[in-house]
Amino acid sequence: MSPRSALDHLVRLFRNGGAQRDIAALDARALDELGLTRGGLARIATTTAAVSDRMQAMSIRHGVLPERLARHAPDLAGMVESCRSCASVGACRAYLSDPTAGPAQAVFCPNHTTYEALCAARG
Repeated sequence: MSPRSALDHLVRLFRNGGAQRDIAALDARALDELGLTRGGLARIATTTAAVSDRMQAMSIRHGVLPERLARHAPDLAGMVESCRSCASVGACRAYLSDPTAGPAQAVFCPNHTTYEALCAARG
């Protein structure tokens, strides 16, 4: 499942009340396998479409395939939080609307170094 489809699924569940129950029902082993805390999972579940759209576009722009991002759930939870509280949304929109802008021009992004690290990492 791609990060976007995973985020969309969690957001739908949360809005219907299902994610809160599902998250509360997870045992420590399941959370450990995900690499997330309950709070981190809840933050991902409450992500807006605007945040997940920006994150997906920024991920692609940095050369990070959605599958790689999905395998790094702890990074994803922190990245969601950074994007949600970002003060550079205008700069992000302008950057993403410029098809010639490369990853080096995204230094305004609070997740820039994480995207670079994920792009450079293997696995």
